[in-house]
Amino acid sequence: MDEIKHPHNNFFVKTFSDVANVADFVRGALPAELVRNMDVKSAYIEPTSFVEDSLADHLSDFVIKLKAKDRKRDFDLYLLFEHKSYMDENILWQLLKYQYLMIEEDHKAKRKFRTIIPIVFYHGHSKWKIAKSFSRSVNTPEYLKKYTLNFEYILFDTKDFNLSQNKKFGANAYLMSAISLLKESGKMDQEKLRTVLKYIRKSELSKNKESITIFMRYIVNTNLVDVKEVVNIMK
Repeated sequence: MDEIKHPHNNFFVKTFSDVANVADFVRGALPAELVRNMDVKSAYIEPTSFVEDSLADHLSDFVIKLKAKDRKRDFDLYLLFEHKSYMDENILWQLLKYQYLMIEEDHKAKRKFRTIIPIVFYHGHSKWKIAKSFSRSVNTPEYLKKYTLNFEYILFDTKDFNLSQNKKFGANAYLMSAISLLKESGKMDQEKLRTVLKYIRKSELSKNKESITIFMRYIVNTNLVDVKEVVNIMK
């Protein structure tokens, strides 16, 4: 198989471009208090125009829009996804910039500012050590926080994920397999590969040649494995 440019990026986008995968991920990964107040079935991928040319290949142009509610009203909620395969010290700056660009778009259109929740999807090997809130990153004193800029992102770390969480993510075999492969990227061995393939074999995905091909391409392009060895394990 030919080497694919930006394999993590492409695989992540392929997985989360499917609204069904997005909906099941939201149900399984976001805090219950948020999910209870979301109409997850209304989720769709929002076309984005705020991304600058220099950032066009960056995954922060991945935005999900869905309906949410509180006690008084229904409103549109935007989930801003940022995918990381490594621990990036610039994450808060990136999230801040993308939120600003989205809000600037609202300002130019003379509409109310949208509600945005940043979500960081992380599948790197090292422990995530970056502050989750902007105020903590700049060490803002507690008594000043209400006067200064602040936001917090939701972190989904694949280290806390395993295939036993099947029901939590809607028994979505494609999503479960994809997250597993992202989690094990760069460190896939025969045992781990067999575990994932056994899971796929028990699901409806075993008959989906396109999905299998996508998974195998990702495995080969992100791990030091031999193609023939992978094929033999599959057989």
